[in-house]
Amino acid sequence: MSVLRDIIAVFKKRQKKHQQDQFFIESINQLFDFLSHKIDDDNNAHVATVFIKNFLSLSGNDKKKKLPESYLYIEKYLTDIDRQFSLSKKELRMLVKVEFASLLALKDFALIFEDEQTQEFELSRLFLLRILDGLFDLLGDKGSEKLQGIKNYLETVPNAFPSKNPLNEKSFNPSDLGDWVHFLRRLGFLIYDLLKEKLGEETALRRFDTAYEAISKKYINLDSFQIIISLLPEQLMDEGRINTLSKHQIEKLLLKKADHFEQITKDLSEKNEELEKTQKLLIEAKNKAEEATRSKAMFLANMSHEIRTPMNAVIGMTEILKDSNPTKEQLLYIDTIHKSGYDLIHIINDILDYSKIESGKLELEQKELNIHDFASDVANLLMLKAEEKNIDLIYYVDETIPPSIEADPIRLKQIMVNLIGNAIKFTNIGEVIYKITLDKLHDNKVELIFAVSDTGIGIPENKLGNIFDSFSQVDVSTTRNYGGTGLGLAITKSLIDLMGGEISVSSEIGKGSIFTFKIEIPYNSSKKLKEIPAEFKGKTVLLADQNHSQRDLLKLKLGAWGFKVNTFSSLNELVANFRKYNSIDIILIEEFVFSSEDETLQKSFQTHISSKKIPLVRIVPFGFLSDTINLQNSLLTVNKPLRRTDLINVMYKALTEANPSAEFENISETYKPKKIKILLAEDNPTNQMVAKGLLTKIGYSMDIAVNGEEVLNKIKHSFYDLILMDVQMPVLDGLKTTQKIRQTVYKDGQPIIIAMTANASEEDKQICIFAGMNDYLSKPVRKNEIIEKLEKWFPDK
Repeated sequence: MSVLRDIIAVFKKRQKKHQQDQFFIESINQLFDFLSHKIDDDNNAHVATVFIKNFLSLSGNDKKKKLPESYLYIEKYLTDIDRQFSLSKKELRMLVKVEFASLLALKDFALIFEDEQTQEFELSRLFLLRILDGLFDLLGDKGSEKLQGIKNYLETVPNAFPSKNPLNEKSFNPSDLGDWVHFLRRLGFLIYDLLKEKLGEETALRRFDTAYEAISKKYINLDSFQIIISLLPEQLMDEGRINTLSKHQIEKLLLKKADHFEQITKDLSEKNEELEKTQKLLIEAKNKAEEATRSKAMFLANMSHEIRTPMNAVIGMTEILKDSNPTKEQLLYIDTIHKSGYDLIHIINDILDYSKIESGKLELEQKELNIHDFASDVANLLMLKAEEKNIDLIYYVDETIPPSIEADPIRLKQIMVNLIGNAIKFTNIGEVIYKITLDKLHDNKVELIFAVSDTGIGIPENKLGNIFDSFSQVDVSTTRNYGGTGLGLAITKSLIDLMGGEISVSSEIGKGSIFTFKIEIPYNSSKKLKEIPAEFKGKTVLLADQNHSQRDLLKLKLGAWGFKVNTFSSLNELVANFRKYNSIDIILIEEFVFSSEDETLQKSFQTHISSKKIPLVRIVPFGFLSDTINLQNSLLTVNKPLRRTDLINVMYKALTEANPSAEFENISETYKPKKIKILLAEDNPTNQMVAKGLLTKIGYSMDIAVNGEEVLNKIKHSFYDLILMDVQMPVLDGLKTTQKIRQTVYKDGQPIIIAMTANASEEDKQICIFAGMNDYLSKPVRKNEIIEKLEKWFPDK
């Protein structure tokens, strides 16, 4: 019966929540309709206007999802009141409170319509309570008596005013909420000192920081939000936070700071001049910070746009080349250019957005990736660089690792490229090896260990402590001899920290270094590695490779597949041991092992394997052309780096004289084009060619307009299901064109408009959506991304 009562209670709670949501949705509908009639015609392009009109057009469920966000946009109107309404800000607040009093039952919403002092008091109180939330489980009752008393005090004031306050100020008699705000600010400093004493400075700062992030998500648009900044310890009042405030909020923050200094120094009149100087310096610093922020934002936006435009052509053309029936070798080169170009875009983004890493604002994506393909892709990117220095690049992936893991593929690849690229750069003789091994597997999560080792110059022991610092190099001569800024390892460590992992390094001068990091990530337990052919089990393989590391790791891999592997370091050693084996099923030989021997031994080897009809597989360098192989039965080759699927296929073919690629590679279904009419709005001729080439390859034709006016003219005479809209165009840009389209009624309805632009930030995306576009693609655009959008918006065509 108790279980039934609990179920009924949960059901009633959900029903009540649903009824409340419906009530607020209806009330906000009325409020938005009321606000929309107050907007001047000249302000239809205003971001909040577009949001409100879009909100009114949503279905009930969609409105429910947007409900919290809608509060912020009402506040946006109230803060821009002088430009939007004939009423004053205060008059409109009172009008809304009277007309829509029922909405004030929602606490977060009601705070928007309070006066400034009330807002500052409530925000201060909410912020301090958030810092203390859950703290007592950490400290225990005895360790937190004073903090518990502060929490109780905060929960009761100002309605029930206890006689004793936490600051022990007997003379404290507040006359208004302004006095309370001053008091709470001083109480915030006391809380920080207590936390620092009990938990340490780092933990104290983290609690203030976490509380700030939680409060800012809801209230950063409020004019009075600056009160939260003034409550922060000085260590957290960084330039990034100040720059998120509006000019008005910064001015108010300076006044709060000045007021705080005045409270401290009110009995010291000689400090007045110093205070004025401080205020002046703060204002000058604020102005400089604003100017620097504007300049930096403009520079980064322009750089990102300028780099993306030519890279769109490079990457787009490689996608088109891949479908032009290239040879196997050409396809290898094209694929490397394509992947390198696309990774370059993301690395450029990381460089441009390094400030995000420093401020902790960089977010990771979670995508499914095949760890074996990932490892070989990384090797492909760096193989040529290793061969230029005549260094062996070897990789190994543990066969027990689930193939499908969930991680950020670009960030993970950036980490590996940084570590392996550094290893190659600082190694002149020998090899670079990277391994990915399984540490633990539990609860749908896998703990992986990534290790990159080299035989390079090594790192002095006294330099290991700061090797991950920004702009750090081992010494000046290292910079001269090898180049670089010393930023790569700092970014690498930051990314690994974001993934919840740890990185370490060990090294010995003249012998090399080992970088190791461990991360725990989810994996898809339903996906398995392709099964190894039964034909492999028990077969004897003779493996000849002069590199002992490659030889040992390959023996480990083949052994896991069921082969009996015997290894040799030279052709002479291999030939000398032929007679030991009654049966030899495959000979796997590295190209250098054969080519480095004299002709007599080579001919002896050829004669023996020809007479015995032993299948021979050659391991050849990256990009090695098959027509340069002069062995009679060396038709089977596999390129370095040894991709798992390629090695399985060639070994299977050697045993069965068949090509099993269909068993080990996913064959994608042929894409079926939708029956839609497409218009491309793009002024750059190269980007026109790229877009046309990509769409033609998947079965579409299109019309082209070079500016917004031409778009408007074309859709007057012909309906288009889809418009791919560039943002930066002459005559009329993409945003204004979209607004004009959305304001016009067409007999066949509105087209789907997808931004296709080199402006790639999250803010750019939001601007496009608020302007009326349906979706967003950032350049460089890939064929699969276009297909995904077409499937999303035209599923039934």
